[in-house]
Amino acid sequence: MNGEATAPKLPATSYAVLGLLSFKEMSGYDVKQHADGSIRYFFWSPASSQIYSELRRLASLGYVRERRVAQERRPDKRLYRITRTGEQALRAWLEDSQPVPDVHKSLQLLKLFFGQSTSPGVLTEQLEERRRHTRQALAEFEEIERLLADQEQGFYAHLTLQSSLAHTHAELVWLDYAIEELSRRSSS
Repeated sequence: MNGEATAPKLPATSYAVLGLLSFKEMSGYDVKQHADGSIRYFFWSPASSQIYSELRRLASLGYVRERRVAQERRPDKRLYRITRTGEQALRAWLEDSQPVPDVHKSLQLLKLFFGQSTSPGVLTEQLEERRRHTRQALAEFEEIERLLADQEQGFYAHLTLQSSLAHTHAELVWLDYAIEELSRRSSS
């Protein structure tokens, strides 16, 4: 052992908060707003309590620094900034080349898997509702794509968005297929 301390193993949510703070100093509320407007589409839509818990953890590790800002008519605001140590931890995590498979959890697919216990009509209605929601998501992604077009600082967000667009298009193709197959089963 060479005497170097090893960095603590953190959950991906910790790195998500560090990543968001790498853009700028933010309050916990700001982190929530940025997560809801960006990474919720592919990773995490955090509860406020989870964000504040992560911020406390990161502060205790020295990865973020807290600054209080006095406010009139409101409690003091706490702003968080990533530290150099936090930047190093984030970079080490980003540069870790060990592949980690994505976990896809879908209540809709779970229900469909056990579809023998209900009617194809019920499942068709559910998939049609999902298709409506997926089309709405596609419209949101396309609007975000228009906003990011030709913005150099949005390059990495644009690449990430392209994945979301591809998955959404593929899901719509699959939903059309599944609805058609369930319709055939209902009519036979």
